[in-house]
Amino acid sequence: MKLFPLIIGLLLVLSSCGVVYFIEPQPKGGELQLEVPKELYGKWFGNAEGWQIDKNGLTNININTDSVGNKTYTNGVVSEFTVYKAKELYIAHTKGHGDYWEIIILKPMKNGDINVYYSPDPKLFAHDKNLKLVDSLSFNSAVYTGQMKMKTLRKILTSENLTILKKDGFIYSADGTIIDSDIENE
Repeated sequence: MKLFPLIIGLLLVLSSCGVVYFIEPQPKGGELQLEVPKELYGKWFGNAEGWQIDKNGLTNININTDSVGNKTYTNGVVSEFTVYKAKELYIAHTKGHGDYWEIIILKPMKNGDINVYYSPDPKLFAHDKNLKLVDSLSFNSAVYTGQMKMKTLRKILTSENLTILKKDGFIYSADGTIIDSDIENE
């Protein structure tokens, strides 16, 4: 089961259906983290799904509610989860389509929150001369080879696809509203 696309859908409430894949880890000059950095650790919930980052990597938490309102939680560790550091940013990689990497950008904030960014728009990467489009899987999905520049990575930070993993354990949209959550923080 491919859990990463489900997580992206929950967390990032994308306005577009596109997905961007990379053959190589991103960005140029990024450092592989041998362990998941502790400043990324946490557990966050939405209505039907949540996620946890800890020393074991990324875990998807499915939340099921029965007819009388009882909730059950099932966990699934996302395999092939790696983290690269590039300046003040962490770039989380997981296998998406075949052997291709999907990425999200995690930016820890001083207040303990983590800002999460994702770009589903293949056109955002088209102007980076370090990247080459090698395949277009669908109208709004693409595979790139090469390693993007930090400048391109920073463009993602200005996109509207911001989700905030608050230290209170909930997932918030950029406007400060809790994303689809009706459960109590555990």
